[in-house]
Amino acid sequence: MIRKNQRFLAQLYSLVDFLCIQVSFILAWWLKFKSGWMDFDGALPVEIYAFWSLVYGAIAVMTGVLVSLYTPKRKKRFSDEVLKLIQVHMTSLFVLLSIMFFVKQVDISRDYLALYISFDLLLIMLYRYFLKQSLKHFRKKGFNKQFVLIVGAGSLGCKFYENLRQYPELGYEVIGFLDDHRTFTPEELKRYKPVLGAVNELEKILRKKLIDEVVLALPLYAHPKYAKIVSICEKAGSEL
Repeated sequence: MIRKNQRFLAQLYSLVDFLCIQVSFILAWWLKFKSGWMDFDGALPVEIYAFWSLVYGAIAVMTGVLVSLYTPKRKKRFSDEVLKLIQVHMTSLFVLLSIMFFVKQVDISRDYLALYISFDLLLIMLYRYFLKQSLKHFRKKGFNKQFVLIVGAGSLGCKFYENLRQYPELGYEVIGFLDDHRTFTPEELKRYKPVLGAVNELEKILRKKLIDEVVLALPLYAHPKYAKIVSICEKAGSEL
């Protein structure tokens, strides 16, 4: 189930980001100091640049964790992810420069830093775009699914179900509905998944079935039930 793999996926994302940062260091160092394409007057030892690259990598990963950069992304647009990446790495660069100024490490090449950050953002965006497109492809094929339970089988719940079916690349599969008053006719069951029980059976359903996300689609007059539903989902570890 997807929920059990979220921590591993977040760790994998952060590790690949860190590796991309170190590859960016190698590319920027070579282009600035070894390629012969750019002028420079002396250079600090490569070990110093490598050390600060490791420091920057740690800062960027920690900043990403703080702003939820490594949370699940199937519902997010890639443009939103790019914006957050830029924010994370600009913030991390500011922190790095502040630390370097504090310890009086002011001889780092500014041209190198510009190349370093450019390669860093480019590599991370490329691999994330490729990964996002690959996951969409596999989700359309039925892999990497996330199982959804819709609480409320009225017009709102049915509309949500139909919208999910229009976007198979998101990888969501509705397993059914919960509703206190409605059941589907045989004709409606050809279009929708079945009503599995009443709303007060939510806790039992979450124990019996693999459910990653619960969608609340009840009418406004049912708002007294919302707090209990939220509490049950939090206890079971299902996203609401």
